[in-house]
Amino acid sequence: MAVREVDWLELPDHLTVFMSDKLSRCDFIRFSAVCKPWNSIYNAHSKHCHPHQLPLLLVPNYHEDLIHHTHTFYEFHEKRMYSFKVLVPFFMDYRASSHGCLVLVGRQSKGIHVRISFPLLSKHEDINLPPLRGQLSDIKKIILSANPSSNHNYTVMAMSNYRKQRLAFYKPAAGDQADWTYISSSYKKILDILYYNKNQQFYFVEESGTVFACDVNDPNDPKVLPILAPPSYPSFGQTDYYMPFGVIIYLGKYLYLVELSSGELLLIKMCRKYNKDESRDCIIGFSVYKMNPLIEPKWIEVQNLSGDTIFLGNYSSLAVRASDFRECKPNCIYFTDWYVQKYSDEWTGADHIGVFSLEEGIIIERYPIEVRSRVLPPPIWIEPTLPRHC
Repeated sequence: MAVREVDWLELPDHLTVFMSDKLSRCDFIRFSAVCKPWNSIYNAHSKHCHPHQLPLLLVPNYHEDLIHHTHTFYEFHEKRMYSFKVLVPFFMDYRASSHGCLVLVGRQSKGIHVRISFPLLSKHEDINLPPLRGQLSDIKKIILSANPSSNHNYTVMAMSNYRKQRLAFYKPAAGDQADWTYISSSYKKILDILYYNKNQQFYFVEESGTVFACDVNDPNDPKVLPILAPPSYPSFGQTDYYMPFGVIIYLGKYLYLVELSSGELLLIKMCRKYNKDESRDCIIGFSVYKMNPLIEPKWIEVQNLSGDTIFLGNYSSLAVRASDFRECKPNCIYFTDWYVQKYSDEWTGADHIGVFSLEEGIIIERYPIEVRSRVLPPPIWIEPTLPRHC
């Protein structure tokens, strides 16, 4: 019996749409390039776009020139580098990846130059913001409430160590006279900030573990209120340190705020251990606490992520439903770290990129890449932005 050739273009539209909705982000983009009818499906059916897309890892490249740092993308589930290059001006460094944007900072005579860049949108110009006060090293992280390419009513929040002004925010919708508003405070060291979509407010966590909500709807009267005390579990109170020659050296505390796809709020503590044989510290795991909103809000320690997958980093963190992406391992944390080690004449940070299974309590995979660069922008997660409807 002869096999009849099938012309895929003759498939009914509803079947083609149904199949396209099952594709991954990368396959969906490839699907759109096959022919005009399939490209029209790509443009017309926004339901394919999940609230979040799987992030790529933006990695410093070997080669640098005197004008730009060059970066490439690493696709973790395919375990390969993309040839697509991202150029970052040599005089700038990034402080965040938020909603598919890169937030760059650089020195200038009037303060700190802040620029929002769109590395995956070829037809969108960068946005330059007013200068921030302080030194470049003061700025630890900058996040956005929305993607400026699709929502002009966005807010930018900067986490700083400048004097007592730990936070600053900028609302471009305020008009030509808009400038940064600084929040003076006596807060201890702030370790992370998050735009909490469920409540449409900025949250931040102190080194102690206390979480605060920051309402900036009125730029002239920002309100900051404590909402959650630190977790009371022994695992949270443990301090990472080592004792060379009898001297105690603390490895620091690393806390992260993450919003699950369900809207639940997590506080994540990174656990580190010093490896005396290799004279360096390394990530050994994570403790995760979820806000229990019943009666009085408090933290409860959890051993799963409600089926989500978390991508964690100092400059960007996000959660996706693992069931939406067949490449993802559910209840796992894909992590990258700012910490970089120097060996001989090269820098490497490959031991700080991997996958941690919260249910098993172990690191189950290390990324098979070496991150090497004479200039030290660390690897960073960046969420792809599809050209339309996302």
